Amino acid sequence: MLRDKDVNKVLGILLPVVDKVITARPNSDRAMTAEDLAQKVKVFEKPVEVSKNIKDAVEKASMISGEKEAIVYAGSLYMIGEVRTLINKMNDSL
Repeated sequence: MLRDKDVNKVLGILLPVVDKVITARPNSDRAMTAEDLAQKVKVFEKPVEVSKNIKDAVEKASMISGEKEAIVYAGSLYMIGEVRTLINKMNDSL
């Protein structure tokens, strides 16, 4: 998540509807670290795991989600573009 965004407001909207959070730092100079975002998530008492990058986060989310569970990706459009590319590559390899 970018540092200049209202992180607590966004988390307040998203976290009531998720079971677990995986954080990753997007490729932006304005981005928070995955560790800083994880600390903010912990305030909301949600399980959180830090990933080393977006690719790692997408792979972890795919591994831990059940067949009938939704995965929600939230972040900048640049980050979502990277996620989309990774998911398309994963689907192509099936």
